[in-house]
Amino acid sequence: MNGKDPHLDLTNEISRIFRANGFHGTTMSVISQRTGLGRSSIYHYFGRGKTEMAEQSLDRINMFIDDMAATTAALDVPLQAKWKRIEGMLRKHYEDGQLGCLLAVFAMEDLPAELHARTKLLFDHWLDAMAELYRCGGIDGADADRSAQRDVAALQGALILSRAKSSVDPFDRVLAEIGTKFSELSEQTL
Repeated sequence: MNGKDPHLDLTNEISRIFRANGFHGTTMSVISQRTGLGRSSIYHYFGRGKTEMAEQSLDRINMFIDDMAATTAALDVPLQAKWKRIEGMLRKHYEDGQLGCLLAVFAMEDLPAELHARTKLLFDHWLDAMAELYRCGGIDGADADRSAQRDVAALQGALILSRAKSSVDPFDRVLAEIGTKFSELSEQTL
């Protein structure tokens, strides 16, 4: 943990642990081992334990999705430039397909109700941001929603395949395919 804010660094590291091990597989022993902190130090930052750690990890995802949504909402930015910025954000967030998705991991688990509800809301937020990008390209209503669902599902599948194959190719391929769609939409709206 080398950043300036030890709490933020710790939250980011714990988020990585959740992504790798899931909510139930992330134990205090694993967190202590990976962070080098004792339990009392961890509880200093996260007084409510693992649930608070998960909530703060989801807060980080919320900020990431808020940034994507702000990019799609920018009125003075061409569609293709919006997608390029979002693609860069996705590459950074998922480390070019090497790091799994916290939302996907949490969606597959039997979580406490508040974490399950929050995970669903964040997926909906991401889908809304992607649908807005399609609306910027002239795709309306249910078609924009379906396109967003297709892309988010494809990205999730690509992340799984990239990890399973130890190759970034599936992730790269899906990003390129989505980019081609936005390039075509950009040409149609000129």
